[in-house]
Amino acid sequence: MGGAAAVSRVDLMERKMQKAVLCTPYAMALVSADSRIAELLTELHQLIKQTQEERSRSEHNLVNIQKTHERMQTENKISPYYRTKLRGLYTTAKADAEAECKATILQMRKLRHKGFHNLLKDIQLVSGEPNFRPKVHILGYHARMV
Repeated sequence: MGGAAAVSRVDLMERKMQKAVLCTPYAMALVSADSRIAELLTELHQLIKQTQEERSRSEHNLVNIQKTHERMQTENKISPYYRTKLRGLYTTAKADAEAECKATILQMRKLRHKGFHNLLKDIQLVSGEPNFRPKVHILGYHARMV
C-alpha cells in the first residue's frame, strides 16, 4: 500500500507541474498559435483547390482552341465560321485566365495579410527564443515552419 500511495503522490506532483507549465503565457501562446496555423493552412488549402478548379475549367477551352486550329490547318483556309468560333474560344479562355489570376492574387494577399511570419514572430517574442520554429503537422506529414 505504501508503494501505491507514493506512486500516486508522484503522479499528482507531475500533474501539478504539467498544469503549471501549460498555464504559462508561453504555452498558451503556442496553443493559440497552433490553432491559428491550422486555420490558416485550411484556408490556404481551400484557395489552392479553388485555383486548381479554375485551371481545369480553362483547360477544356484550350483543348478546343487547339482542335479548332488543327481543323483549320487541314482545310487550308480560314472560314468565317472558324474565325467566329476562335474569337469566342479566345474570349472565354481569356476570362478563365483572368479568374485563375484573381484566385492566385487572392491567395498571395491572404498569405501576406494573415502572415505566418507575423505569427511566428509573436511566438518568438513570447518564448524569448529568437530562433524558435514550431513544428506543424500538415495532413499527417511532419513539417517545419520556415
